[in-house]
Amino acid sequence: MPKKKKGTKRKSDIQKYQTLEEIIREKGGEAVLPAWFTDDLLGSRKAGISSVFVLYGDTQGLFPNPNADDNEVDYLELNSFLSKIADGVEMAIFYDIASGPQFLSPEMSAKFKKLSGLKEEVASDPDTKPNPVTEAKAKLASKKPIPKEPELCLPLIENVLKEQEKTMVVINSAHFVFPSTANGFLPQNERVNIERIKNWAMDDFIRDNKSIVILISPQLADISPELRRAGGGISSVLIPKPDDDSRATFIATELAATPELKLSTGIKEFTIATQGLNLSQTREIFLRAVSEGKEVDLGFIKKKKNEIFMEEHGDLLEIVEVEHGLEAVGGMEPFKKAIRNIIDDVIRGETRRDWMMLLSDPKMVGKILVINCTNRIDRIDAALKRDGRSDERWLFPMPSVSELEKIFVVMFDKLEKIPTDIKDFKLFAKMVDGVSGANVRKIVKKAFALAGRAGAEKVGEEHLKAAIADFIPNASQKDIDLMHILGILESSSREMLPANTLEIVVSAVKRNLVPDLGQLVDRIKENKIIPGLDEELAKLAQATVG
Repeated sequence: MPKKKKGTKRKSDIQKYQTLEEIIREKGGEAVLPAWFTDDLLGSRKAGISSVFVLYGDTQGLFPNPNADDNEVDYLELNSFLSKIADGVEMAIFYDIASGPQFLSPEMSAKFKKLSGLKEEVASDPDTKPNPVTEAKAKLASKKPIPKEPELCLPLIENVLKEQEKTMVVINSAHFVFPSTANGFLPQNERVNIERIKNWAMDDFIRDNKSIVILISPQLADISPELRRAGGGISSVLIPKPDDDSRATFIATELAATPELKLSTGIKEFTIATQGLNLSQTREIFLRAVSEGKEVDLGFIKKKKNEIFMEEHGDLLEIVEVEHGLEAVGGMEPFKKAIRNIIDDVIRGETRRDWMMLLSDPKMVGKILVINCTNRIDRIDAALKRDGRSDERWLFPMPSVSELEKIFVVMFDKLEKIPTDIKDFKLFAKMVDGVSGANVRKIVKKAFALAGRAGAEKVGEEHLKAAIADFIPNASQKDIDLMHILGILESSSREMLPANTLEIVVSAVKRNLVPDLGQLVDRIKENKIIPGLDEELAKLAQATVG
């Protein structure tokens, strides 16, 4: 991509963000180098841990140019990035099966041919007449192209590695050269290629002469398992998607370099909106907006982001953008507080306070929060409910009267944005006691429809009362009682039980609609889940006898 002329920075960006060039000027080029490069790759190489590496993950992304200035682009593709940091090597070879080996200069290409044995040296003696045949053979050999086939080119690269210190070899699309197969069957030439790389990894000369070999593949699983085994001298390095700081710096740099680029809100909002995208994909979105003459708003980001993920993952992944916060949930304050605490722990990286595991996979600790919802927890596989897989199990009961009051407020104000002059919903909450939040939403929309028919711009008390009178609940009280009792039995924390848990159980016993209710209640009593339950049931029994 051609170098963009740096534009004048916007005042809103100057105050909080620096461009890449400014950061480098202030802190030095190494300050912008990614951690996977400085720590995982260079750190391991300098420590003598490995000389052969597999880079996987965000291999199609963009990376900050440590030499960025007015004459150089700010961000580079991976190969260009590696070539920038290859200034200190004596030989840099970039190989793929389509183009064969590529070099940073003609001098390196000539040196490669010489060291690999492709080019024969012709002895020059002033007293000896040159041999025309020998000269012709040498001339033909120098013009002969370097073979592209892995089985022919890798031995030549090996010759150079064993002759030249400070050599860097980069093999792109390494999964085509060292593939992984489901049945383990590989042609002879591919088995030889894999074994050759294993030999390089264990070669003391290559390790000691400060050379490095880098295999690049988007998916680590596509590389032969022979090259992924622990103890083989080959290190796997994940290139992660850019974090918030990296994306914020990139967006600020793009704004400074592209005066035509217009954002509808601040950099912070777009940093959040581009989460999950690499810098190349983010730039693509910006370029599309500039080419179409559009301002980049969050809706545009969402649309393009979904298009990108659909191309990458098909129907397996859907990105859902948050439209409302927890403030749009009426009632349920203890649950909202608990969820906020867990999210805060995730943001801080505090993995000891919450399990937050995906099916007990330790690698996912603190990275993924999985929430499963059901109204019949007894129908979920017991293996998925045990600790370590579903570590918190909470009952969300039908809303109480006080929660229904808050749900009415949320429905009118946040979710449906329906105008009303009703200020107090206590009376209406009592009128609909026992219904769900979804029922309240239906009632509110019905009230709005009734107000429209009456020619009113706002929903009044008479409209809401009429909607409640018209509503026919479709839920079975027996099913609701069963859901509540089973939910209490499966709960993992007494602290997270609803405040009206005792009332829920006593009311269910009074109605006696649930089959085998006595056995279920006995289990609640045996586990001492609800304090005071025995006393309340005894009072109920006496009242029934009386």
